Formats: sequence, structure tokens, C-alpha cells
Amino acid sequence: MRIFSIVIAALLCASGDTKSNPIRAEIEIRGEDSLTYDVDCWAMLCKGKPTVMQKVNQNTARKHRQIKTGSGAKNQPFANRVKYGIKASPATSAWAAHRKWSSAEEFPFASTADGGKNAILVGVTENSQEEQKTSLRTFYHSNRIWAYNETTNSSERSWFEITGFKTRAGTTAKVGPYCKAFNARDSKVCSASTKVVGAWGFDVAEYAYVYNHQKKKFEYVGK
Repeated sequence: MRIFSIVIAALLCASGDTKSNPIRAEIEIRGEDSLTYDVDCWAMLCKGKPTVMQKVNQNTARKHRQIKTGSGAKNQPFANRVKYGIKASPATSAWAAHRKWSSAEEFPFASTADGGKNAILVGVTENSQEEQKTSLRTFYHSNRIWAYNETTNSSERSWFEITGFKTRAGTTAKVGPYCKAFNARDSKVCSASTKVVGAWGFDVAEYAYVYNHQKKKFEYVGK
């Protein structure tokens, strides 16, 4: 009888309401956001960052970007590399119209409960970040993923799982090397001896940092 009750309860629990029953969906890559998502794929596939996350509201997301208690992405460490002790930027490339790798991509996303403190940061172009904002917003909207309601403590449709990455129809976008490996669940790319260079011209894993709140500094993660 107890097992039957558990099964019924699980069936009544709508997709997205719990961590164990998330909304499962792929993210569509639009173009230059293939760079930002390759950072995320590496973080999930090789650094144990979660594929199942809970969306949070905008106020919480803003706090996650701050340096006081969050990732420090708001301080834009890659635009101020000398100040923050960040190693030299990789060379610009024609792929990104020679724009600088100055904007901080962070994963887990600041828009999730796992975002903020201990998030992995890599310098990318501002354009790739803007494209990611659009594609991530579309991902949330098309899959009806809602933010956790702090007022009512409602988790309704707030949990989701990233199952893979694909290109948006009608674009010339391409899935990056770490996201291809993520789709195939191929962890061979995680080896420190394996160089994984995307169309942008560098291995994102070689330029990753995390803000250490105790030491109050950005620390190199690397492969």
C-alpha cells in the first residue's frame, strides 16, 4: 500500500516541481553564444557542475553576480585582468570579429539557485553574452520554466534539467566542442592533456577562474 501511495504521489507531482522530476529540455544555440555554452558544457561535463537546476527570480540573480556573496562576475574581472590577477587574454579572432574576451560568463547560471558563490568564470565577448541572454530566455519561456517563488515558497515548474545542446533552425550556428562532448557524455575531453579548441581559437578550460571569498581573489581553475 505504501509503495502504491508513493507512485500516486509521484504521478500527481507535476514536471518541474521537484529536483527529482525536472523539466527536461535542450538549449538552442543561436550563433556566438556557442562560446558561452561551451564554458557551461565544460563545467557540467568536466567539473561536476549540475545539469539539474532551479530557476530563481531576478533579484536573487543580481545578488549571485556580486562579489560580496556571489561569483564576482559583476566586477568584470576579465576586463580588468591586471587588477584582479587574471592571466593574459587569448588572442582575439576573426570568429568574433576581433572583439575582446572581456565579459564574464558564469556557470551555474546566476538565474539558478546553484549560481553565485563558487560559479566558474571565463572571459567571453559581450556579443556572445547578449546572444546567450536571448537563447536562455527563450529556453525558459518555451519550456514554461518559472522562478522559485520566495513569497509563497512555491517550486512550481522551477526545476529543469539541461539534456543537451542543438543549433537553432535557420541559423549558421554550430555546437562547440565541449557541448558536442556533453551531448555524447564523452568525458575524454576532460583530460588535462587533451586540448579542446573551439572555432573562437582557444580552449575555454584554460582560462577558467573562481572567486575565493576567504582569500578575496579570483583563483585559476584550469583543466
